[in-house]
Amino acid sequence: FHSAARSPKFPPVRVHRILPALIAVAAAALADEGAPLGLRDAIASALERNADLAREAVNVGVAEANIGVAHGPLDFRLGADVSARRSPSFLGNQTEFLWDIFVGRRLPTAGDLELRLATELVRNEFICQGLDAPADCTAYTPSVKLELRQPLLRGGWPMVMEAPIRKAEIARTAAAWRRAARAGEMLRDVVSTYWEVAYAAREVEIRHGALALARKQLELTRAEIAAGRLAPADSLGVERAIVENEEGVILAENALLDRSITLRRLMGERVNAGVAPYAPSDEPRVAPSAGDPRALAADALARNPTLLAARADGRVRAIDVEVARRGTLPTLNAIGSIGEAGRASSYGDAVDPEALETTWAAGLSFVWQIGDRSAHGAEEIARLEQRRVSVTVSDLEADVAAQVARLTASLRAAAKRVEVVQVQLRLAQQNLEAEEARFTVGRVRNQDVLNRQEELRATRLRGVRAAVDYLRVQVALDAVTGAILERYGVAAR
Repeated sequence: FHSAARSPKFPPVRVHRILPALIAVAAAALADEGAPLGLRDAIASALERNADLAREAVNVGVAEANIGVAHGPLDFRLGADVSARRSPSFLGNQTEFLWDIFVGRRLPTAGDLELRLATELVRNEFICQGLDAPADCTAYTPSVKLELRQPLLRGGWPMVMEAPIRKAEIARTAAAWRRAARAGEMLRDVVSTYWEVAYAAREVEIRHGALALARKQLELTRAEIAAGRLAPADSLGVERAIVENEEGVILAENALLDRSITLRRLMGERVNAGVAPYAPSDEPRVAPSAGDPRALAADALARNPTLLAARADGRVRAIDVEVARRGTLPTLNAIGSIGEAGRASSYGDAVDPEALETTWAAGLSFVWQIGDRSAHGAEEIARLEQRRVSVTVSDLEADVAAQVARLTASLRAAAKRVEVVQVQLRLAQQNLEAEEARFTVGRVRNQDVLNRQEELRATRLRGVRAAVDYLRVQVALDAVTGAILERYGVAAR
């Protein structure tokens, strides 16, 4: 319609007759379908439906499950063995049965401790079939034994055994920080987009107000024409201003719909044909305040969740380096056992508990893998990965500090703009009132009044824009400093 308004075939007056009907239809549709929405409601909906947050919650759940996996090697083991064997001998075939029950576990020192209770039964056919065969021709030997195998160098020490648990716990913390970072980014985007929707809604309202002023001026102009104080051509400029304002209303309503769709997607909603724009119930009002850049930078370096997650990764890599370093040591294991075993003197005799014999064994096992390139290579990889994370953390710290510096400067500028525009708005309102008064006494032209109306409209939009820009910078700064969840009352679970 903008191009049609300047075409010789469509004079402004004709377009002026068409546009009001179109605007009325669009306004009626928006009034029927527009949905009021508060900022808190938008945040709550995004927290509930946002797909990225749902994925981060799954990542935290996986990290928690990995803690249980890391504790798994310390679980107790309970088992049993049963075997049978038949073998020939010069005195007759002999059948042996063996069963044992054992319970064991991995120690925090990375050693293995196991307790075994076993019994061996032997049946000899020659003895059982002899003339002097005992009533019970089965001999059995019970035994109980406690065994320990403890690495002393490679693979030993509590630090090595606890490393997977500590890594899993740190990974759980890092996953929680990443979820907090994603929640902060989501909040930043939702709040920022909400204020953009609020700006678009205020622009629609302001442009409707400008359109009403132009129509009022047209009525005054026609009254002056009817009284003979103005020529009929004097109304053309006002009619053109009305057309331009009507076009501005349509563009503003399209912008409101577009930003509402963006907000709906951030809130996790599905967008279908005929979707209505939102009508924000919260006004973009601000009370500008200047923060201390150094204090904000210190808060950001101490609380930024992305930075905290990267530092957690650094602690994991430090554990990997220590474990890899110990993996380059030779293998030295201490092996020992102690127990008691019974022995039957002959078939059919019961085992005398006092005849149990104590058995023990002790020893060392040593292996030195010459060169051990695999272990040294693993250590080098671990150190390089630690270095990679260190570089990432340093870069993030510098980036966070730079963001705080930029945002605090932008916040000060936005606050100043808010103050300046408030003064400009009062002057623009006064100028319009004065120009309208002069028009009624014939001291100024229509165009002078229209210029003051345009000045007031533009100043109002600048005022809303300044407030929205301030709020957007504020929420971006809160996201960088890690204060955004607390500010909007979002608790990380």
